[in-house]
Amino acid sequence: MRWINRVLVVALGICLLSLICGTRQIEASPINYEKMSDKEIRGSSHDLGVVFSIVETDMIRMNLRFGDIVLIVEKGISSGGGFYLQASSINNGGIVKLTDKDNQVIQKLMSEMSAYGDNNNLSKSFLSILNLIVSWPNTMPVYVSISNSGINTLTGEYKQQSHSRLTPLSDYKPLNLCNAFGKTLDLFWPVQVSGTTVATLDQSGIIGQDGCFGRCGPGCSSYSTATFNNVYSYACARHDACVGYQNSILGVTNTVWPDCDYLFPATIPDFIIGVLGTSYNGTQYNCSTIGS
Repeated sequence: MRWINRVLVVALGICLLSLICGTRQIEASPINYEKMSDKEIRGSSHDLGVVFSIVETDMIRMNLRFGDIVLIVEKGISSGGGFYLQASSINNGGIVKLTDKDNQVIQKLMSEMSAYGDNNNLSKSFLSILNLIVSWPNTMPVYVSISNSGINTLTGEYKQQSHSRLTPLSDYKPLNLCNAFGKTLDLFWPVQVSGTTVATLDQSGIIGQDGCFGRCGPGCSSYSTATFNNVYSYACARHDACVGYQNSILGVTNTVWPDCDYLFPATIPDFIIGVLGTSYNGTQYNCSTIGS
């Protein structure tokens, strides 16, 4: 009986400590990391049904699977750069568009990784790529290939279109807006008809306001001040201005104006380069210390 009395005393002591100090719940991570290092991250989120990996060797290779979708990314890290992204169906291999439900899964994964992941450069690259994917217009198939010769994407009809870009990705200097917070900028963009510019439209916006205007990413999220998601650029502001014009002038909602889709590829280098730090080729870029 003596050992029973000792157990009761210990149990009573724990209860008293809980009453005095309060009970602290230790929250378990929703992500199961199989490996976490500067060169390799592998894991899964059971509640989201997501399996992911990102590995850095001669380039960064990322693989993300959930539902019927597999996302493949290759990002060059040597001179000349380069970037490739494709979302395809696991069942038939065809390139797909992402639905709102798909984007919700990716956004939730970003939140979980921001809360429970590491803060190394590979993790930041992973999150910046996810930020690009979740920002992708739902009318565009998720495919892009960037090389020194230009940017190639697919239209809503799954026809390839090219966007000229003379500057190699490794030498790309974004028109950043880190020092423009609170300032009103006039943004201009072409109206395209069958690939031909027929007019030029403009819309003004206050950088950093009106729903994080000018930020490369969807809306204002709870992790908007994180390094990977605090990039403001002229290209992203111009796309925001186009969408704002569509909503306020044309009265079109819940869909993306084709001209805004055409502007989106120009924002892609800003997403994937902005994560590299507060300086790129001597130009302040990431705005994590400004306006946050």
